[in-house]
Amino acid sequence: QFSYIGMKPQTVNVAGKSSVTVTMEDEATNLDDLVVIGYGSVRRKDLTGSVATVSNEALAAVPVASVTEALTGKMAGVNITTTEGSPDADVKIRVRGGGS
Repeated sequence: QFSYIGMKPQTVNVAGKSSVTVTMEDEATNLDDLVVIGYGSVRRKDLTGSVATVSNEALAAVPVASVTEALTGKMAGVNITTTEGSPDADVKIRVRGGGS
């Protein structure tokens, strides 16, 4: 059995064969979605890193003053901090630390 993430699994009988050719087919319907990343855009099927998604319903359900406050704690690897407690304070968004 051959399987891969985003592909349809296939079962092939290999008994008595010296070589096997398997062509994988796309399984996911959203592989052609376009994902905007920090330095450009790429198709979802070509993306090799992790993607975090926060729906607009989840953001609207949080009663806060800014979008950055609503994003706090919603995505793994994203650290959102403010320099002070005032509403117009600078916001620092760090993704996966400085070494990534």
